[in-house]
Amino acid sequence: MAIVKLSGYLRNTLRPSYLFDVRRSFRRFISVAREDADWLAPLLDAPDAAMAAGDMLKDDDGDTIVRVDFAGHFLVIKRYNIKNVPHALSRAFRPSRAWRSWREGHRLRFFGINTPQPRAIIEERLGPVRRRAWIITDYCPGPTLIERLAPHVNAAAPPPAEGTALLRLMKTFHDRHIKHGDCKATNLLWDEARENIAVIDLDGTTQHTFLFAAARSWRRDRKRLLANWPKESGLYRWLDEHLPKA
Repeated sequence: MAIVKLSGYLRNTLRPSYLFDVRRSFRRFISVAREDADWLAPLLDAPDAAMAAGDMLKDDDGDTIVRVDFAGHFLVIKRYNIKNVPHALSRAFRPSRAWRSWREGHRLRFFGINTPQPRAIIEERLGPVRRRAWIITDYCPGPTLIERLAPHVNAAAPPPAEGTALLRLMKTFHDRHIKHGDCKATNLLWDEARENIAVIDLDGTTQHTFLFAAARSWRRDRKRLLANWPKESGLYRWLDEHLPKA
């Protein structure tokens, strides 16, 4: 039953509904939570102008990430760039990474997984051809898990709050057959206000239908998470002992 509800909800994030304001034109696709549509309207009209006024967090050929203070909200705008002509052709007829991040952000929140609130996506289009894309989410001010756990790498176990939150998150991924796709500890932020872990960078995230694919993805995510710390460290050994094996 939950899967049926989830499926309908995810469809509604990409079509006009009572929860989402979705606009399509020859040059643009926008989906925004209906409750955010009015105050976000100037940003949606000119996302690059809003980014120019923000604080740069990352800028490279693949994506540009900026933190902005907009209408009293601290937000992150992530723009997925087009590197070159071959890259443009490879992305032209596929859902953008912003589209996937938008969908997966709503999926994770449906399952109670802490991830910054997705506010809107924008896709630049020429008819059916997709070009650049933006996703707007809330900003999570917490440190990365690498930073948070740095004083405890050689301890027998992490602090109870962080250890419990990390195991709960990874068990939910495992049990729900969710692949993150890039389980670097820099993509896991410590949310002090909630004493919980916030998951970011969702453009490789998906939920598997088939058990063999889920098991393969879990092994990769598990391996990538463990690789954040030295194999001989207490934290590595503790995680290896407590994380689901397959």
